[in-house]
Amino acid sequence: MKEIIKKVVISALAALFVFTLFANKTKAAVPVVMPEVVQTVPAGTTLYNTPVYVANTTNTNYNPTWSLKVNNNKSAPWPEWWAQLDLPKGVPGVSCAVHWMNGWSGELWKTDIVPYGSSLPNPPDPCIGGMDFAGWEGDWTNVTEDRVIKAWYFEKHKVEFYDTMTGDFIDYEWTRDGEKAWVDPPYHSGYKFQHYDRSDGDEYTGNVHDDTKVYTDYRKRR
Repeated sequence: MKEIIKKVVISALAALFVFTLFANKTKAAVPVVMPEVVQTVPAGTTLYNTPVYVANTTNTNYNPTWSLKVNNNKSAPWPEWWAQLDLPKGVPGVSCAVHWMNGWSGELWKTDIVPYGSSLPNPPDPCIGGMDFAGWEGDWTNVTEDRVIKAWYFEKHKVEFYDTMTGDFIDYEWTRDGEKAWVDPPYHSGYKFQHYDRSDGDEYTGNVHDDTKVYTDYRKRR
């Protein structure tokens, strides 16, 4: 009986040793990964809110895509107020921290800790209501240092068009801040369309910076 118990104990210890050895080897092969970290702007801190811009302002046929970049910077500038946060950091030559942020509001969305020299999957377009995604600043491939990846946006405004001849609502268009929305005016026999006017009576020429209503201005043909 003692011999049987002794064999069972030895077998159990041997199995435990093999399991521990395998577990340690498996653990050593797992990439360095941290849970998602989300921190917002500390109370009383001024937002890092630089006006939205795009490097290529002549691109009128804008089509949002994860690959759209505003420039070729490896990292966006680090907001000064981030010094107040206890942000995760990479270990030189071992791991790197990639911080994702909203370039419009200054909000820090999350932080990824990745192995040195690795790449992250391509992110989806970060849609925000009332905003038009303009592109990313920063690179999430071959990460060899801590980086900031910033999403840039155009602010959008709604322009409503009205026909003063009939009092009818014509249509509306969304436009980026500082740009011009346009809807073709209705045709009225005997009248020639001049331009659209803003609600304050000034001529509507575009350069929209807020939600706007505009009204047709017709002159009778001679």
